Amino acid sequence: MSDASFETMNGHKLLPHYQTTAYYDILAWLDTIPLSRSVRNLDADFGDGILVAEIIAYFFPEYVDLDMFIIARNMSQRTKNWRILNSDVLPKLSLHAPGTVVHDITNGDNRAVELFLLHLREKIEEHLIRTGRKSRLQWETWRSYNVERYRLPQLLMTPRTPRRMGLLPNYGSFNRGGGRHIDPYLHDDALRAKDEEIDVLRGKLKRCEHIIKTKDKRIHELEERLEKIKPKRPSP
Repeated sequence: MSDASFETMNGHKLLPHYQTTAYYDILAWLDTIPLSRSVRNLDADFGDGILVAEIIAYFFPEYVDLDMFIIARNMSQRTKNWRILNSDVLPKLSLHAPGTVVHDITNGDNRAVELFLLHLREKIEEHLIRTGRKSRLQWETWRSYNVERYRLPQLLMTPRTPRRMGLLPNYGSFNRGGGRHIDPYLHDDALRAKDEEIDVLRGKLKRCEHIIKTKDKRIHELEERLEKIKPKRPSP
């Protein structure tokens, strides 16, 4: 069955039953990530590579310079964005998009975007665990963020081991001076959690700044276009 034979609903293609689960699973995952534009069609929205860069920047802001990517008006600009992804960003996640895959993605062919996003999500999950972020942080979903727009991300600590909870023998709950003994493990965990919280908030701030910059640029473009098509008043 060709793409042209798929029906559409709410901007999403209705895929055969064996594809539906993965497709909507990806859409649900994307719904947890703040992006500069809403995703209505995977093939169309991810062809220029910008949203891929934004996804990676959301989880690993230090890996991506979003200013390097341009809003693609043609195939050449799309390909350039993907070339930057392949050379500067994806290798940091041990991921690479071969030329044939990039060709299919930029042309919206063969479910290439869907399959690529499945691999990207897997690599992100692996990298979160490898870098120790997965075990420490649990971000609220974008759906919740969209409802309560000004809430800060929640930080949830994983259950500590008995030693870190202070359940193993602790030679005295008070120090010699009579003050309360502070478990150094708990203190280290608290500092580490604060550092991670700061990193997440910096990433959020960077994402918000990029979204505002993108929106302002788009507004400016629309204003210029409006000025060009606005009928001129006849001279008196």
